[in-house]
Amino acid sequence: MQQGQDAVLHLAGDERAVRVKSIDVRRRSAAVAGTGEEAGLYLDGITARDLPTVPGGDGSLIDSDAVAGARLVSA
Repeated sequence: MQQGQDAVLHLAGDERAVRVKSIDVRRRSAAVAGTGEEAGLYLDGITARDLPTVPGGDGSLIDSDAVAGARLVSA
């Protein structure tokens, strides 16, 4: 993945078109993340409201079981 790239996020039986806004690799800003590389991706086209939640804390938390196995593929 690279910054500005269009992609499709497959999450909990849903598909959503997104764009890679920025990438962090090893806690540093990067232009690209390679296949199999662990990275933090910031995506345009999806918000926290679009993610599955469970009750907890002061209201709700992102459901980590539901988002496990999410796939991001280039569009």
